Parts: sequence; C-alpha cells; structure tokens
Amino acid sequence: MEISITLPDDIANQLGAHWQDLPRRMLENLVADAYGEEAITGPQALEILGLESRLELDALLKQRGVYLDYSEKDLDADIRTLEGLLGA
Repeated sequence: MEISITLPDDIANQLGAHWQDLPRRMLENLVADAYGEEAITGPQALEILGLESRLELDALLKQRGVYLDYSEKDLDADIRTLEGLLGA
C-alpha cells in the first residue's frame, strides 16, 4: 500500500531542509510509533524499513525514544536459557 500526505509547500520545504529525506523520516517515525504501541513486531519493522539487523532497528528506536519492554523477569529467563545452552 502506498500512502501519501499533503503539506503546504513552504512547510514541506522547511522540513525537507531540516531532514534531508523527509519521506524516510516520516516512515521511520511511523514504524517507531507502531512498534512502541505494539501494533507491529520487530521483524515487521525490519521489513518495512528494509534494515538488515535487529541492532539497526534498536538504534533507530532508541533515537526515537522507543525502548524494549524488558523486565528483570525477562533477564532472569534469558540467563537461565543461556546457562542451559552453555551447560552451566
């Protein structure tokens, strides 16, 4: 699906001067908002943005103030999983 918006020329020019690739900036903001509201998943965000790695996505989300909801309970579960994989 293609989505378009209409901006007054003077505002579009002003924003374009501030952000070199205005359509890309708008897409990144949309994806960050959608991910932050759990409307899309990480893999979907990667696909939409055409990014290669989760690290690239995490960096973009961090720039936009969107962080993973990662609790101490999640960390404990990840540690147990890692210990199980390492045979510790």
